[in-house]
Amino acid sequence: MRRKAASVALFRGGSILLVLRPEGLWSLPGGRIEPGETAFEAARRELDEETGLCAAGLQRVFLFRPRSAPYDIAVHSGWSAFGAPRAGDDACAARFFAFPHLCDLKRTEGLEEAIGMAFLHAFRRPAHLAGCSPATYLRRRVHTAGFRGK
Repeated sequence: MRRKAASVALFRGGSILLVLRPEGLWSLPGGRIEPGETAFEAARRELDEETGLCAAGLQRVFLFRPRSAPYDIAVHSGWSAFGAPRAGDDACAARFFAFPHLCDLKRTEGLEEAIGMAFLHAFRRPAHLAGCSPATYLRRRVHTAGFRGK
């Protein structure tokens, strides 16, 4: 049986908050849902524990099932209004990254897709891109913002 987890895609301007895991991979802040806790409560708790930040407008976006992870992850999106992130709990570092810099990072599996889905929800996909996948949409948005990829 797959375990349950919650994570947060927290946006600030043209950036997203990521945490560095002990294995050297960048990821969305998040973790296991404790007994008696809702996914929403777990997302808020994990965000606070790992980064010291609170999210405004936090909403559940989708359920994500990475192939190699033993978790079903309830991904939430929101905005950060105040403060600088500080690493805490099992995060080695926490910081906001501008979208053009994401592909330079060593990332957890499925991070691009999770960010893309959360981005589409948070910023509402324009009608002319409604048929493309979230990852394609995110790449197009990043490309038009000056990113040329590898």
